[in-house]
Amino acid sequence: MSEFDTYYQLFNLKPGASKQELKQAYKQLAKQWHPDRFANDPTNARIAEEKIKAINVAYEILQTHQVGSVGQTSYRQTSTTIRTRKATPQESFEQAKFFAKRGQYTEAAEELGKAVKLDAKFAEAYYFRSLIFLEIGFEHRSRSDSTRALDLGFKAVNLDPEVAGMFGIKSSSVRTSTYATREHPKTEQKPPKIKKPSYSATIHLESVFAEIYEPIYAAAISPNHRFLALGKGNGDIDLWNYKSRKQFFCLKGHRTEISNLIFSDDNQFLFSSSLDGTVNLWSLNNGSLATSMLICDRGITSFDLCYSRKFIVTADAAGFIQSWDFQRNKKIKQIVRQKAIASAIFLNTTGDGAVFGAEDGTVGLCYVSRDGSVMHLQGHNEPVKALAFSSVKQIFASGSLSGEVCLWKYPNREPQTIFQSFQQSISALVFCHSGQILCAIDRNGQLMIWDVDSGSVLHSTTAHAADGSKLISLSNEVILSAHSDGTVKIWRIHVVKC
Repeated sequence: MSEFDTYYQLFNLKPGASKQELKQAYKQLAKQWHPDRFANDPTNARIAEEKIKAINVAYEILQTHQVGSVGQTSYRQTSTTIRTRKATPQESFEQAKFFAKRGQYTEAAEELGKAVKLDAKFAEAYYFRSLIFLEIGFEHRSRSDSTRALDLGFKAVNLDPEVAGMFGIKSSSVRTSTYATREHPKTEQKPPKIKKPSYSATIHLESVFAEIYEPIYAAAISPNHRFLALGKGNGDIDLWNYKSRKQFFCLKGHRTEISNLIFSDDNQFLFSSSLDGTVNLWSLNNGSLATSMLICDRGITSFDLCYSRKFIVTADAAGFIQSWDFQRNKKIKQIVRQKAIASAIFLNTTGDGAVFGAEDGTVGLCYVSRDGSVMHLQGHNEPVKALAFSSVKQIFASGSLSGEVCLWKYPNREPQTIFQSFQQSISALVFCHSGQILCAIDRNGQLMIWDVDSGSVLHSTTAHAADGSKLISLSNEVILSAHSDGTVKIWRIHVVKC
């Protein structure tokens, strides 16, 4: 019996079942084995947790790869294909050529995406994709890929002759600019000059706040800077007195990893989300659980709070973006369902609009008061991993898996600036100095700051070991970083006028 046969058997379905049949079967099983049904039966609760995990995995795989097959034969063919070896980067490049010749540019771009995932230094694939993106109108993506190719040392005169021919460019006259274009192929264009900032800035480690030796997955500081919350992998939340650096509460209510933490504007409550699908509201007076909202059976990836209007907006692992009234513990509405999971989300200052970054690289804007009204911005080539918003300058930044960082003017469609200084996935972004400086930390633990107006790199330093860092803005000059190894550090950014 194949792996997919086993998944279908779990739902008591035959291979090739429709999406509706799978969805109905999933709902029935999820309801049957939901851990909350066994709250007073610890033994069966543990069994239910394992069952629901298996059900979610099977549903995700079948929904993504198998549902909608015409029949048994189609299903078997797909299953066989999955077991074949992965294509090499060069094979994906050749397949992209095959699609591009036939005008299938979306498919060609997907193949080139596979090529650069397998070989992050495949410069020619980046350049080829820049031409594809230019052809279909994604200009900033084209510019980004072309820049990446040239940074890797690619010389455009060495472009595959077949590729050059597809776009009406002679190999001997392909330009080596940072932006591939076809209107004037023989005209060499120099990269735009970067505006020099009027100040310099440096990052200094002020102190190590704490070393708790447990994985930290979320962090937040209260508006009055009295409380620091650290969310851990086991679902617990440690509350610290920021000034005395002493822990005073350990909040226990989630069953698994904390994904986000936000304090209320009046410093009275803490909101927490988890991969267990709940958002909890905690009283800071005594550490008690005031409200627990079961948002979904699958994890909450991100949420944001509009405290003045008493609602939250959530993004979950099923692709839903919803609004909830936290006073009445009641769902207000489903705003939209995305095909790609939204990994980060935030509200604008009024709470009327939400911006989110998705796993397919898109950046979207949706209006909280409407259903399904989404404006997709031209985003990244890789999944969006971090977002930050500056209310002072009405701008926001997005960071991707590839290390690309875009700066946007809210709510315009086009990015204002593109930074591409990181070569690793962006873990976190935050603004400081009244939105004048953008801070980021990558997968390798490298902390970097930019001048927002010019896009110039001001300074960088190694903050933590690789993987799993979060950033918090404490003030104009101070930021805090928390790492999955349990280390929390305080950094000061010194600015000097030139």
